[in-house]
Amino acid sequence: MPMKLYKERGEYSEKIKRHPALDLLKRPNSLMTGKELKAITFMHLDLTGKAFWLKIFNRYGRPAEIWPLMVGNFEGFAFNFFKNIINGIMNLISNHLPLSLRKINN
Repeated sequence: MPMKLYKERGEYSEKIKRHPALDLLKRPNSLMTGKELKAITFMHLDLTGKAFWLKIFNRYGRPAEIWPLMVGNFEGFAFNFFKNIINGIMNLISNHLPLSLRKINN
């Protein structure tokens, strides 16, 4: 099922046909289609009740890639520990990369 985006206009909603968010969800990263991202996300939700995405932002602060993360790796302390390590590494090498890691959201 394709993703749909709507803009509210008073009592009515207008369907948006072209938007960067729709493009990103259609092709979230270099190895996956949008269907694969949704399938993995819903598998994690069905199995554990949780799903996490790693969002990678471009130099303009816009999301450039989405990667599903293994749910079992992000319980309590392990989640915060991993997030802090990745943020530290990315801060050290961010001047040499075209993309920068900004957030890990659930």
